[in-house]
Amino acid sequence: MFAVDVTVCRKCGGRMRVLDVVRDPDDIARILHGARAPPRPLRPHPPGQALLFPC
Repeated sequence: MFAVDVTVCRKCGGRMRVLDVVRDPDDIARILHGARAPPRPLRPHPPGQALLFPC
């Protein structure tokens, strides 16, 4: 067993909580590598509809 509590912040000792679960490999790479991860291609949108916000 490990004697490390991963829910305690190493800097301030405050309690941390899970905000989101990341399962997509591209998203994981982007989080771990920051700006070095290649951007994902845009998902195609249905014809006749404008893309307001890039995915």
